[in-house]
Amino acid sequence: MILLDYHNVIIKNTLETRFKKEKVEPVDMTVADFDGVTYHISTPESKSVILISLGWACTQELFAHGAQEVLKREYGNMLLDTPEHGYDVTLSIDTEQVPTEVEDRDEFIRKVSLLKRNMLAAPFERAFAEQEQCEKEEKTEINSELMAVHYRKEEAIYVKSNFDRITVIFSTTFKDETDKIFGKVFLQEFVDARRRVPALQNAPQVLCSIREPPMELRHLNLKDSDDVSYVTFVLFPSHFARGDVREETISRIQIFRDYLHYHIKCSKAYMHTRMRARVRDFLKVLNRAKPEIQNAEKKTARTYKALIPVITQILLNCRSSPFKKPADFCLFTPLHPMSTLKQLLKHKPQITLALLKPDICANAALPPKIRQAIEAKNLEIVEERNVLWTEQQAGEFYAEHQGKFFYHRLCGYMTSGPFKAMILASPNAIKDWRALIGPTHPVR
Repeated sequence: MILLDYHNVIIKNTLETRFKKEKVEPVDMTVADFDGVTYHISTPESKSVILISLGWACTQELFAHGAQEVLKREYGNMLLDTPEHGYDVTLSIDTEQVPTEVEDRDEFIRKVSLLKRNMLAAPFERAFAEQEQCEKEEKTEINSELMAVHYRKEEAIYVKSNFDRITVIFSTTFKDETDKIFGKVFLQEFVDARRRVPALQNAPQVLCSIREPPMELRHLNLKDSDDVSYVTFVLFPSHFARGDVREETISRIQIFRDYLHYHIKCSKAYMHTRMRARVRDFLKVLNRAKPEIQNAEKKTARTYKALIPVITQILLNCRSSPFKKPADFCLFTPLHPMSTLKQLLKHKPQITLALLKPDICANAALPPKIRQAIEAKNLEIVEERNVLWTEQQAGEFYAEHQGKFFYHRLCGYMTSGPFKAMILASPNAIKDWRALIGPTHPVR
């Protein structure tokens, strides 16, 4: 499992790109972040001055817990006394005063992108300071305030200091039934992992309860529902020692809720992938389990003379076989009566009848490319004409295919418009024409 970034990636990438460009352009962006946070990045007055504003529903609660002092400490003169209209905090960045050294500039950009994190760090820093003061005075009791931050709708973070520990409580709501199941598994794993894994003995203690709030919150008027779960982290002095350890603890505990829901969604996606894979495997098993039909006729591409006209349909091989049926010649009557066609067979080495499908000859003319291909094969066009069939004529012509799955589609296709009918002649007319048009089976 991965850990989410503490900073806002869009702000970081936007500033990095802007500081690298020699020619800057005006910017006006609205960016959404976790927990309902909204950023506004703009250059309203000057291209060299960037305003980054933050709007958050719990800002006033954070200010009551010392967020204003934390922001002044971190951002100094960049923090405006009067924020942009519609937002709670605004930083003003003069690009001409940004550090020129790469490392210093990267650190500056990262600090700006941690605006939300630094605001939410205020109650934690206050609780740590209270615990240190109590420890310094060697008190065994502390009358500290329960700091509540309602950072999401129906969800909150509660921080309370004690003489030997800091208690952080998350109230989280699972509205989806599937999320409740996954969430319960995840939260129980947080509780059990510390007991099972020796390497986690120094990790903060984790407690979880569903519906029933922990002792520190029972005096509050909280929502009584099975949708609400409470996760308690108990931090000891070793977890918030001054320096990088303290900063890392604050950063990590802030993203717990996002971390939890992110991995619930990943788990659901993984389960869906597994289920789809299992269904595919079952379908393969079912397909292999189909019994073979005894004495069934096995058909191949050569079984059918032609199923659906791909480019053309060869219907008559005159010289090499007797006349197929009178319907084969109805295409050319009355221009050529039967006797005339019989005479034609005596003077031509071999002829074949070819049809070009309706969409090829939409303008009633033989396309030049097809005519050139016919001439390249030394095929002589003895006769050609445009034909428009009725459904009855098409049914009579393709009567041999009646009852097959393609019959109605074939008849409907050939009656959709006029098509070109031709008599072609050459010493090997049948073979040459078949080689020219390629396979007539729809699969091939």
